[in-house]
Amino acid sequence: LVKAKQSAFELGIERDAARAAGADAALQRGLAEVQAKKSETVSGFLRDMLAAVDPSQVLGREVSVRFVLDEAARKLEEGLLSEQPLVEVSIRLTIGETYQALGLYAPAEDQLRQARLLSAALLGADDPGTLRVCGVLAGLLRMRGQLGEAEALLTRVVESQREVLGDDHDDTLSTRTELALTLQGPGRNDESETILREVYQIRKDQYGEDDERTLEAMVHLGEVCRILGNREEAELWLVGGRDRCVRIFKERNPVTRAAIYRLGLLREDQNQPELAESLFRQSYDLDRKILGADHPETAVPRNSLLRILRKLGKTEELKPLVKERISRLRRRALEADASAHELHTCAWELLYCEVPELLDAEAALPFSKRAVEVDRGQDANFLGTLAVAYGRTG
Repeated sequence: LVKAKQSAFELGIERDAARAAGADAALQRGLAEVQAKKSETVSGFLRDMLAAVDPSQVLGREVSVRFVLDEAARKLEEGLLSEQPLVEVSIRLTIGETYQALGLYAPAEDQLRQARLLSAALLGADDPGTLRVCGVLAGLLRMRGQLGEAEALLTRVVESQREVLGDDHDDTLSTRTELALTLQGPGRNDESETILREVYQIRKDQYGEDDERTLEAMVHLGEVCRILGNREEAELWLVGGRDRCVRIFKERNPVTRAAIYRLGLLREDQNQPELAESLFRQSYDLDRKILGADHPETAVPRNSLLRILRKLGKTEELKPLVKERISRLRRRALEADASAHELHTCAWELLYCEVPELLDAEAALPFSKRAVEVDRGQDANFLGTLAVAYGRTG
């Protein structure tokens, strides 16, 4: 009787195991079918978007990446993928990241916010896919100067990713890096340094010294050491990072370009303006060729180059750079989605630029007024600039 019961029990276990295996196999087949359907839909959507560049379809309009992205976003708003929301999340994320790469931050933010809301509703706030979208969005918010929202979002995402994915997961490390960079804005550089040292060590252990992710962490660590005044250590990280990047990835790589620019900042701190000028000029020329003159990231080395040229008294070399900067700022400020910061920057430049013949208070006034309106009078600097614009226009 005991043996019979034992045999029946074992048979039951085997039967349950077989059922579980069958269910698992069915689940895997189902997931594979869903993934295949998703890939097919994405491919079809991309084919439609690429068809938009057919000269017979665009009717003489300028065809650009921006045009294709705008068309894709428009089709999503019309509900093209409303019955396949997971595919819509994936495509909105891709469109948002591409807008961001082009320096088109406002439409990028719109796509990423929609992708986040949709992913959270479908998969949950702590799903790895949702967390990744949140991390990308937070990085964009940091670049747009929305540091408070970026920090709050990054802090929550890091906590969830550490629990769901683990400390060593690539997504967790990328989000922690974004958090460290965000903390530098409010001046919490000690916290930033702690995070970046941990990220660098994990990257190095996982991927080796010559991996792009390790070198990126190395350059970020060198920058925070520079900010904290640890110039000797900053020298080791930045020179080492620059040299490795140039050797492995050449100059066009984004990590290489970042290393060159940050080494220029270090040389400026070390009161070596001629070396700083050379590095800033190299960084600016690379960004201008790769990203374009109007890209927001190109403005960073250009502004630093202008600062050094002023220190060195090279007035004639300033003029074309200032003219180019004002032209870019005006074009951006005239766009409907220009931020308060962008409007104010344009107004300030027209009031205070180094080239007298380019000063234009009349042109600065409407930009300054609009900046205060968009900001709702919260920023004292915007109000001060508006007062100056009123004063100079009588």
